[in-house]
Amino acid sequence: MVTHPLQKLARSFLPQCTGKRIGDVPGDTPIRLTIVLKPPAPLDPTGPTVSRADYVRRYSMPQDVMDRVIAYAQSHGLTVEHADAAAHLVRLSGSYAQASGAFQPDSTGLYDIDGRHVIAGGGHLAVPPDLAEHVTAVMGFDHRNVATPHFRIRPHQAAAMVSYDPAAVPARYSFPTNLTGANQTIALIELGGGYDAAQMSAYFAAKKVRRTGTLEAVSVGGAPTAPDGDPNGADSEVQLDIEVAGSVAPAANIAVYFGTNTGQGFLDTISAAVHDKQRAPSVISIS
Repeated sequence: MVTHPLQKLARSFLPQCTGKRIGDVPGDTPIRLTIVLKPPAPLDPTGPTVSRADYVRRYSMPQDVMDRVIAYAQSHGLTVEHADAAAHLVRLSGSYAQASGAFQPDSTGLYDIDGRHVIAGGGHLAVPPDLAEHVTAVMGFDHRNVATPHFRIRPHQAAAMVSYDPAAVPARYSFPTNLTGANQTIALIELGGGYDAAQMSAYFAAKKVRRTGTLEAVSVGGAPTAPDGDPNGADSEVQLDIEVAGSVAPAANIAVYFGTNTGQGFLDTISAAVHDKQRAPSVISIS
């Protein structure tokens, strides 16, 4: 292992954990990290739209920076799974001992959070000074959930309340009736749950929605895409997202990107959708 003088990143990499600390993280625990790099030129969200090809040309990380990040990770025994100059990401895997040796987290440990034993903690990370100006974050040292389902099951006594089918949503929002989403792909970001394709087809048929667009599940980082059957879980939210998008834009293709429910998983999933050259979504929804 090569030793380097390290510099703390300017921003805390995660807030202090409020769960119960149950011990240290064993050094041989497998871990995946995502190094997030700062774009070499400022992004102007109010500027003109750029094509994907123009974006790659203008905002990709310089290769020498990518090479230095990769070399540093490898010097600590970490494996580079994926390096994407346009997405400003380098994904690594290895052991916790290797990861902590490379980035020296201030305070991490195993915590009991609602019955789940996860890696979490608080404080700063460190990187070599020549990389500090390029590194925005190193994600993967915090496995706490970042999202929870927000659907509500209607109580029995509220049976008389007014409700709307997803097909009624475009009418309520005065959505143009001559737009179907043809030749577009909608990306749905999901951090848990899943759907059954046959159930979705049956739903649209029952609601007389003539779907001509495709529906595809995309796993990011090995996240599961199948429903878990938990009535209080994320399945209902996933399916509601598909039902609304598919009803409002029946000719649009829908790609459902499933990631792990952590800060790292959230970022990786959004990045996978934004930089997906195969499906090239034109709309991203994070319900």
